[in-house]
Amino acid sequence: MNCEEPFHPEMHSLPPKRPTMTNERSPEIPEKAALPREITPEDRARLSGPVLRTFHAIADAWEMDARELLALLGRPDRSTHEEWARAARAQAPLSLPLDTLTRISAVIAIEQALANLFEDRAQAMTWMRGAHDAPAFAGASPMETILSGGHDALEILRRYLDTWQTGQLGRDAPEGSFVPVTEEDLVFV
Repeated sequence: MNCEEPFHPEMHSLPPKRPTMTNERSPEIPEKAALPREITPEDRARLSGPVLRTFHAIADAWEMDARELLALLGRPDRSTHEEWARAARAQAPLSLPLDTLTRISAVIAIEQALANLFEDRAQAMTWMRGAHDAPAFAGASPMETILSGGHDALEILRRYLDTWQTGQLGRDAPEGSFVPVTEEDLVFV
């Protein structure tokens, strides 16, 4: 461009304006998508029966006794649990407390993670009932941890297994504690 020529803005395009960060939402993202939806009484009534039946199937597969089963549910009275179970089996109206639904949700997620991580149920149960040195278990078994640790322990085990499934387990471990994966560790399904 010659300095003597007049400047014509229409001949020179500027790069497109970059979007700036604002508190405004993009028009394609609905406002309701930003926040989790509240669990309504109707949701609890709709989910309680199927969720409790699923929990009982998992408890049976884990060979849990009545004391262990009640501990995972948050220690309701035995009669309360029997009433819930009767209603769930009969597919009668049932609305479990939100805390109980949240606990069962964690148990279902733990069961799904175990199915992903282990070749068969026997391996998963050996791992669940065996003692571990990981900080999450402090020498106890995952089963002992969730039975004695309440809702927090269920969520810790759930996150531990989620981390394991994503390959993140062992990050920030002490130097020299990493054991590489060998061919014997691989399972093809």
